[in-house]
Amino acid sequence: MTEEKDPLLGATFAGCKILEKVGQGGMGAVYKAQHLTLDKTVCIKVLAPNLSKDPRNIEFFLRHARSVAKLEHPNIVQVYNFGEENKAYYIIMSYIKGRSLDGIIKENGSFTIEEASDIMIDVLEGLEHAHSKTIIHRDIKPANILLDETGKAKIVDFG
Repeated sequence: MTEEKDPLLGATFAGCKILEKVGQGGMGAVYKAQHLTLDKTVCIKVLAPNLSKDPRNIEFFLRHARSVAKLEHPNIVQVYNFGEENKAYYIIMSYIKGRSLDGIIKENGSFTIEEASDIMIDVLEGLEHAHSKTIIHRDIKPANILLDETGKAKIVDFG
């Protein structure tokens, strides 16, 4: 069985050179990319083609992007841009060099109370900021919390 090559890999899309696929979720794929104008590494979330056929999914995806773009907080991944190119809908956001809390727990097991408390404080501060802007996450789970190289928690994927 041959695996189909991802047409975005290596391509220029939405002003970014797509470097590698870093994740796949229910709404679509996430890629690491080099933003050509900003000259920085970013992530691009692309709505799955099958979901792009329903205007309600497109509306939800773009509404989500617009809401999260209003949030500027050290514990929330920053949205830089979003839109549509060649009938593909995307969100460009900050790239976090690190791992998901889910992956860390699966690999290493539980955290110390001090480590867990630090992570929870980061997450709660990010959620407090979002709530102050009347934005509700709706899908807090370890897979949607990234820990950067310094151990700082970043909330992603405001479903």
